[in-house]
Amino acid sequence: MRTARRTDAPKFALYEDVPRAAVDTGKRLITAGHLNVGGIEYLEAQDGRLVFYDINANSNLRRLAGLKFDPFDRVATFLAAQVALATQS
Repeated sequence: MRTARRTDAPKFALYEDVPRAAVDTGKRLITAGHLNVGGIEYLEAQDGRLVFYDINANSNLRRLAGLKFDPFDRVATFLAAQVALATQS
């Protein structure tokens, strides 16, 4: 585990090996919040605990090098489909 120093600048990067415990907890948080789209941020405490500190119903998606898809397109497609379903009568 890498320990951050105060001089470290914030860094956003693709994290390919998200721990299963983080995924499972994230799914429970999204379900409990009745969210269909969103983003969750967490950190690993020095004692190994996962601390979830930011849950967004409207994610602040970032374009990341190495990401195999465009997250903006997926969200827009999902939202358009939800609008189409809601307007069918």
